[in-house]
Amino acid sequence: MVLLILWFWVLLLIFSFVVIMVSLKYAEIWKLQVTSPDFKNNTFLWSQFTCDWGNLIPKLEINNLPENTKSLAIIIDDPDAIKNTFVHFIARDIKTNWQTSLTLFEDNKDTLVWFTRWLNSFWNLNWWWPCPPKWHWIHRYFFKIYALSKEKLDLKEWVDKDELLDTMQPYNLSYWEMIGLYKRD
Repeated sequence: MVLLILWFWVLLLIFSFVVIMVSLKYAEIWKLQVTSPDFKNNTFLWSQFTCDWGNLIPKLEINNLPENTKSLAIIIDDPDAIKNTFVHFIARDIKTNWQTSLTLFEDNKDTLVWFTRWLNSFWNLNWWWPCPPKWHWIHRYFFKIYALSKEKLDLKEWVDKDELLDTMQPYNLSYWEMIGLYKRD
């Protein structure tokens, strides 16, 4: 009976240790924070960031980068598009210069030169602004930021979003997303 009680406490101690270690690992994964002075999470995008006014891209302020972050990747897409998820912008190998925070698209343009762009759904390398059909419902635009432990991903020049996600998964230190909403009147 004493041996059974002892085994119970040993197993409980091991289980507690595992739970604490997993909690610490996931606390580090969710450390990254992204905000924008141009919109708040789950709120409507201003018209200057849409096809109704101009081709500006919202600023993204990235904070609390994990200490081993060597680059960032960003994917902006719309899962509410008519046929498939519409990719508005993809970039990888965004240099962080060992900073713990930085601002992307500071001038509201995608003119940054220190990253590798990928094709969006219009087979274009630039930011493609939200422009759902006027008769369509509210669309959600996901701004996804990945902090990576590798400076440059080993990828061919033209690959799709899924291949990027698969390739960067082992190097993903942290992830954050913001959602902007838009519906045309």
